[in-house]
Amino acid sequence: MGIRRVPPAAVATGIRAAAFFFALTAVPAGAQQGPTPGPPAPGNRDPMAEARDRQQREAQLRSAEMVVGAKPLDRRAAEAAAERMRDDFRNLQLLRNQVVRHLQSNRPLDYKLIADKTGEINKRAERLKTHLVPEAPGGEKKEPEKPTELPDDKLTDALVRMCRRIDSFTENPVFKLPDVVNVEQSAKAGRDLLDVIRLSADLNRLAERLDKTQKK
Repeated sequence: MGIRRVPPAAVATGIRAAAFFFALTAVPAGAQQGPTPGPPAPGNRDPMAEARDRQQREAQLRSAEMVVGAKPLDRRAAEAAAERMRDDFRNLQLLRNQVVRHLQSNRPLDYKLIADKTGEINKRAERLKTHLVPEAPGGEKKEPEKPTELPDDKLTDALVRMCRRIDSFTENPVFKLPDVVNVEQSAKAGRDLLDVIRLSADLNRLAERLDKTQKK
């Protein structure tokens, strides 16, 4: 992980492309699982629905190709890449909800559970970063970022901050209005994602250390 200065417009390109399929997968903050819509009501069938679905799939395919890389991908590879990103985006929200429920349970903190959840959040956020936050142009050398050592008594506060950053990232308007170009909001989404990565890594190390200490 390193500190990079990336032009906001470059981040906006990745965010806007990904938004075509992220916009359809947001999980409400209090939800325990993804939405499960039922079949359409009889008599309300939209004759244009199939055409719109086809156009949407084609847009998602083009978006996946933009996000994954410059080289054209075959349809199967592009759809698989898009599905992985949808899965990471959706599960980032579900993992956040699990952390919140644990904090609200009024039970003693389970350090192993927190280590597992923050480790998974970090892994999925890192994967999203590879598509949404481009590398510094010109092959600039990355400046190594030193890990932050969180004090033991700051675990809960840091978990709350991480959850708020996930909220800010996943609820960013660019994922709900993919056709609207907003460089400022796109750059904010990129910063929020980097904050999630940093906080989840710091929390993972602290939770693992506290779990080992507790077991001695």
